[in-house]
Amino acid sequence: MTLTEQQAASGDYVELPHKDAYATYFNQLVRVFTVLEAWVEEELGTLSPEVTALHMNLQRIHQSTELLRLKYLYEPTHSLRLDLNESGFPHFNELQRMVGDFINAEEYLRELPPELLAIEQTLDELFDTNEQPQRGLQLLGRRHYLERLLKADFMGPFRFGGVRTLETGKKHRSCVAAWSCYSSRDNLPYLHLMHFDQDIWKPELEQDSVDYNRLKTFVEQQSGHIPPLAVLATAIDEEFEWIHPKIIRRVSLGPIILPVFSFDDGPLATLLRTAGKPSDFIVQLESEVIVSSKQVVQEKGGLFREERVREIFSIDENSLECFDRKLSDIHRFLFMPHRIWQAVEEKPHFLPSKFKRSQRLAFDELNQVHIL
Repeated sequence: MTLTEQQAASGDYVELPHKDAYATYFNQLVRVFTVLEAWVEEELGTLSPEVTALHMNLQRIHQSTELLRLKYLYEPTHSLRLDLNESGFPHFNELQRMVGDFINAEEYLRELPPELLAIEQTLDELFDTNEQPQRGLQLLGRRHYLERLLKADFMGPFRFGGVRTLETGKKHRSCVAAWSCYSSRDNLPYLHLMHFDQDIWKPELEQDSVDYNRLKTFVEQQSGHIPPLAVLATAIDEEFEWIHPKIIRRVSLGPIILPVFSFDDGPLATLLRTAGKPSDFIVQLESEVIVSSKQVVQEKGGLFREERVREIFSIDENSLECFDRKLSDIHRFLFMPHRIWQAVEEKPHFLPSKFKRSQRLAFDELNQVHIL
């Protein structure tokens, strides 16, 4: 019986049975990020805003994973909740708790004994009992976690990456805004990148200005439920008369299939368990795009008011999936070990139809990525 079969799912999350299981899980998750970051670093030569933002957010998610590992390393209950039914990532609530820890970290640190005193007490406990000093290690581990948390550039449920002006014209500024979120719906991280024109009569969107914070708050509210991209683009276009979305790209990371832990029993998971190693994994990235094809005048300008225009977004009617999801384009990237891609060549029916046109990427034992 596998570890997965021994686990009992509770609602939309699961707790692993022991500390060693968590160690194995986090080691696999670290390898996932190592592979993805290696691939993105190869792509950084383009210096595009998309690749730069993806690289930064991968590092933040990786940092969040390391912080969670550290937080629960000496927790006596080891009660970290994971979504092994769908995403393969830690549950959304864990990131919410980590943000709460960050807000209260300085207060929590004041309540802990000083580090030197905690080390002395831990050694005393070790020598007195001749057993592992659980209480002392727990206090030292919590101090280490809180101190790293205060310095870390991690990802919580929402992170606004700011606004950058690319070019200034006579009527508009060409800008790009980025934000990321961790969905409570499916426990997946999402990155958004929006290229937009800003009317020149409005001041630049400087950090913490009124308009900057208004845009930040609005997209954070929209990010809670991950609306269809066309709905998001239209909502931004209607909310801000001086912002004209031209391209919005959303990149979702995951799901991750881990052969020892995932509850997934689909064809790829089956192939991974039969042809792969326990340390192998499969992960996908999906990139959705909505593009403005033209503007229409909604309200004509006058002596005391600016002309009001609306964007018309292009939907690819030649693609059934794009038409159903109201997208201009969609791309998928599928990462698997070389040996699994070889197995797919022999058994192509194991590859779901949605991945038939995906970018195929293989990684080796050294975590180097190769395009097939």
